Amino acid sequence: MSGPDSWRRRTAALATAASLLAACVPASSSCPPAVSYDRATLAQVAEEHERLGEDSATARLIADYGVLREQVRACR
Repeated sequence: MSGPDSWRRRTAALATAASLLAACVPASSSCPPAVSYDRATLAQVAEEHERLGEDSATARLIADYGVLREQVRACR
C-alpha cells in the first residue's frame, strides 16, 4: 500500500498514537503538597505556641512554617 492514502493513514495512526500516549503522562506540579491537620491538633499547637513566648526559637520556626504554607497555597 503506497500513495497518498497510505501516507494519510500512517499520519493519522501516528497522530492518534501520540495523543493516546500523551494522555498517559501524569500531570506534574512543582508545588509541594500541604499537610492537613485536624482541629484537635491545631488547638494543641495553639496552646503550646502560647506557652513558648515570642522570643522562642521554636516560635520563630513556626512563623516561618506559616509563611511556607502560604506560599504552597499560592502555588496551586
